[in-house]
Amino acid sequence: MTAEKKLIPLKFDLVFKRVFGDKNVNVDLIVTLEDGTHVMVEINTDVNNALIDRNIFYLCRVISNNLKPNIRYNELNKHIQINFDFKGSHKKPIMHYKISSLETREILTDKMEIIRIDVPYYSNKWYNMGKKGLTEVERFIALFNVSNKETAQVYVLTKEEGIKEGILKNKKEIAKNMLKEKLDLDIILRVTGLTLEQIKELD
Repeated sequence: MTAEKKLIPLKFDLVFKRVFGDKNVNVDLIVTLEDGTHVMVEINTDVNNALIDRNIFYLCRVISNNLKPNIRYNELNKHIQINFDFKGSHKKPIMHYKISSLETREILTDKMEIIRIDVPYYSNKWYNMGKKGLTEVERFIALFNVSNKETAQVYVLTKEEGIKEGILKNKKEIAKNMLKEKLDLDIILRVTGLTLEQIKELD
């Protein structure tokens, strides 16, 4: 059974800029999910220990910034940092980090996670296997490293058309159910936004 896909309402902060002492914190993108989880996105054109340390500093500063005076520590929302790495190589294409015990691997807290994504791995996979050999998520990651803008544009437009088709199909299903209930045609037109011709095609 295929899991039902759900659109998640998101709140975007295009950039997070703060100055802490002599350190500037410039986060590329912060997305707040419906459950309050904060997702930081970092685009890393280079990968080295200093940059990794900097990103951890950014994550900690964003967490502390979101801990308001009237919030208890146990009410702090989850924070996830996703790093799209364009250089270097990972032991695995996607590396997932949490704070855990070295001895037992027991997770200490779920309030902080770091994900590192090897972008060149997926662009090379696209080059060698073609987009049909990649999952939808893998194709999305690979597009970060596509130099041919036409290739990226075609993929995005294809996705948009697929979304539009899905919405139209859903509207038609709603209209069919309303017709079965013998609801007034004007109500069906207003609720679904379909045209009269589209409604007649359902009969």
